[in-house]
Amino acid sequence: MSSESRNGLVRLRSPYTVSETIARLKGIVTSKGLTVLARIDHSGDATRVGLEMNPLNLARIDHSGDATRVGLEMNPLNQPICERNF
Repeated sequence: MSSESRNGLVRLRSPYTVSETIARLKGIVTSKGLTVLARIDHSGDATRVGLEMNPLNLARIDHSGDATRVGLEMNPLNQPICERNF
């Protein structure tokens, strides 16, 4: 995997599809004691309203239940996972 950093956001290129990458990320996250709060499928939503876009999912990740305990006061980590044409 190669990586690129811009504005504090690290981008990693995955050899897997978006769905495979999400599944692998979820496995790693849960093995570290973190929780995937939500998976938002933006590209699936776009398809449902007749729009086309590359696969794009957002995984919301919570560390140690912090987001659950304090609700909206703490922001969980967001991990956008998308397919890009390079």
